[in-house]
Amino acid sequence: MIQPGRARVVTAATALAVLVFQAVPATLYLGNLPDFTAAPAPLMQVLLVPVLLIVACAFVGSRFGGAGAHALATSLLSMLTVLAWGQAYLLGRGYGVFDGETAPSAAAWRGWLDASLWITGLLAAVLAYRRLERPLFTAAIVIVSLQIVTIGGDAIARSDALAHKSANPHPLNGLEPMARFSAERNVLHIVLDSFQADVFHELVTGPEGAQLQQGLPGFTYFEEHVGTFPSTHLAMPVIVSGQPYRNHLPLPDYMDQAFGSGSVLRAARNAGFEIDIAADAWMLDMLAKAGVDNAYAPGALPLAHEAARLLDFALFRLAPHFVKPAVYDQQRWRVQRLLPGSDFLKFVYFKHNAFLAEVTRRLAVDRAQPVYKFYHLMTTHRPFVVNPDCSPAGRELPRLRETVTAQSRCSLAFVVALLLQMQQEGVYDNSLIVLMADHGGHVDPLRYRPGHIEVDGKPVRLRPHEVAMATPLLAVKPPAATEPFRISKSLTSMTDVAATIDALMQLGSRLPGRSVLDEPAPAERRYHIYPWRSSDMVSDHVDWIEEFVIAGSVYRAENWHPIAVYFPPGGPPAPMEELFRPEPPG
Repeated sequence: MIQPGRARVVTAATALAVLVFQAVPATLYLGNLPDFTAAPAPLMQVLLVPVLLIVACAFVGSRFGGAGAHALATSLLSMLTVLAWGQAYLLGRGYGVFDGETAPSAAAWRGWLDASLWITGLLAAVLAYRRLERPLFTAAIVIVSLQIVTIGGDAIARSDALAHKSANPHPLNGLEPMARFSAERNVLHIVLDSFQADVFHELVTGPEGAQLQQGLPGFTYFEEHVGTFPSTHLAMPVIVSGQPYRNHLPLPDYMDQAFGSGSVLRAARNAGFEIDIAADAWMLDMLAKAGVDNAYAPGALPLAHEAARLLDFALFRLAPHFVKPAVYDQQRWRVQRLLPGSDFLKFVYFKHNAFLAEVTRRLAVDRAQPVYKFYHLMTTHRPFVVNPDCSPAGRELPRLRETVTAQSRCSLAFVVALLLQMQQEGVYDNSLIVLMADHGGHVDPLRYRPGHIEVDGKPVRLRPHEVAMATPLLAVKPPAATEPFRISKSLTSMTDVAATIDALMQLGSRLPGRSVLDEPAPAERRYHIYPWRSSDMVSDHVDWIEEFVIAGSVYRAENWHPIAVYFPPGGPPAPMEELFRPEPPG
């Protein structure tokens, strides 16, 4: 029978291991379900391996030393558990989101607070271990046990979402169907996340512009195009439905309608098109509401890499403030970088461009039914990870116009290569091709000069950042269009994209909006600003939505006119200054 001192050492080590490798990862997984591809059971089974190894090491190690050594080990392990729990669940909030920028940060005072607590706690656990062993041991066991109960309750509350994740409802049937086109009619709809129109304009009118334009015959680029929202979450349903969200109904109901019965994808399916979707797994959940024949997730990670990613996020949450940058390590991450191929798999730029390259290489024209291909790719989104010559930088580069333009140009080269292969295979002419972004980027537009707009009778500065986010790329090549690439000054809106596809392919769905190729263009477009949060992915409403009418060029501040604020039912009004808060750091 194991001695009580040894048993406490093993139990304390188990509590710490369970907290680090099971409880905190489970908390992060449940709170960020759309960001993970793997089902919960296999993911947590992988992370159970280090728990078992630590317990085994503690069992063997406890065989050495006497009662004093056992008490010291128990005190230290228990204190580590208490401190780690406090760091993860009490002090680990407010660091923002991992969106590809530099490491999420917080005020420096938090670092000094963290350091003081950790140093004081560990010193006390060592110097007063005889008195603190029992109370610390009890505290560690109670804390971890209560945390497991809390996680269990959260899992029960999210049981439907977890079952959906485990069931894998999408026919992730491989890459091969993504490269197969119809000999009759095709829609190739590519959304390059965060591709800013101003950057595209610079590329097609710059020194390499003539060569780039030759690779885009039949395309019309709309230089005055306006988006609808500064986030993918609310822009994507507008792209496929033409209907913006205004807090008018619960978000899940709106998403069901926008991606389902009210989408151009459903209209195409009803018209006899087969639907191919390539997007990250969280987006497949939305896009597949219209019905899908073939789906592929080019950003999906192998199980081991997904587990390493989750563990890195957990370690970031557990680490004291001054240690967090070492865990993040400029987006290289401490655990993920240990796995083979991590540099390639970690950055979506490489994964999604590899997808386009494979589609280009495998391209075949052998399908009888017309095909609608919808690709959502993250190659033009931050982080910026390539040099101007398109070689891997080996690290995250700062967000500058040079880095944004370089990565956008390198990403566009993969798209053009696919289009050239379509021309060679004789499938380019019969295809409607839409090349666009869901929102703009994060560098000041060259054509915009800071200005003010009137809000409640007071002048408020309209920042270049807002204009950049409001100006995503849009370029359209109708079927049979062969004329040279052209630039249009037509005042177009993202709300018209679905109607454009509907009209050009004669789907007969009568979606809201108008074809962007129709003349004359309307004089006014509408754009919305709102406080995006990751919790919006699972919320029924957003805090508020400010709607603007843009009368004329989007790049002139005096053309922006706020007309309404949409709150959730019973929601309190937001201070007007919140609408124009400073740009997030980075």
